[in-house]
Amino acid sequence: MRRPVRLPLAAAALLAAGLASGAEDTLRFVVYGGSERTGDEARAVVAQVVKLRPDIVVHAGGMVGGSHISEWVTFHQLAEPITSRFPFYGCRGRGEKRAVIQPRGDAPEPRLYRDNYFSFDYRGAHFVFLDTETAPTRDDPQTRWLEEDLGAAGEKPIVVFSHRALFGAAERHILRDGHYWWHPLFVKHKVRVAFSGARHLYHRLSRDGVTYIITGGGGGPLNPVMARRQVAPGDVAASFNHCIEVTVTPNEIRCRAVDTAGRTRDEFALRATGALGPVEP
Repeated sequence: MRRPVRLPLAAAALLAAGLASGAEDTLRFVVYGGSERTGDEARAVVAQVVKLRPDIVVHAGGMVGGSHISEWVTFHQLAEPITSRFPFYGCRGRGEKRAVIQPRGDAPEPRLYRDNYFSFDYRGAHFVFLDTETAPTRDDPQTRWLEEDLGAAGEKPIVVFSHRALFGAAERHILRDGHYWWHPLFVKHKVRVAFSGARHLYHRLSRDGVTYIITGGGGGPLNPVMARRQVAPGDVAASFNHCIEVTVTPNEIRCRAVDTAGRTRDEFALRATGALGPVEP
């Protein structure tokens, strides 16, 4: 049996310093959506998010699926293991009247536009949160804001979050005209990945180099993958409870879908800068 390699103290110190400096260039966040329940599945997803110890947590909508105060009280009790430890940002979902912003530590407290869409820069990345409860048009205030905001992001990798999806197996929850007005902006400004949560399943697809992910496995009743006409060759689609861990470095964005047992169910890497698309093997 081979003996473990022991580094001299000086070499070990240099290695530790190198790892620490590399960590400063790394951002880890977790995104999930489609809670809408407080049962065992929802609690298991929350527990998995906590185990991953991210820098921030994002909810892609479907926090409660309604607007009654008791539903929000219940959700905040469910999410307390997350919100008491990590900065938390939630998109407005179907039937919900507001987005949720709960910063902690050095995480920003952004300005909300009309209470439901906002953006911020954090550790080298640009985060954009959209309100998909109103369909976009050519000249609506949110679309005008979105184009200006994306254009001001510079060379930072851009990640977008919304409740309704622009594409994919979300059936009636697809954002009307989103593919027509917003997708071209995502391509133009090189949005790396866009997350949504309106359908209770997992679906990854690519359109014109932009990666779209439906992550609705946060604990609500799961939906079967039935819309086969919307699942194209090369897509990954499955129905299971999960969250998504995202690691952003100067060179790549690595995503993995993690189920409630901690198993990786899908994993891929995208270029963080330059041309859109996956990291070359």
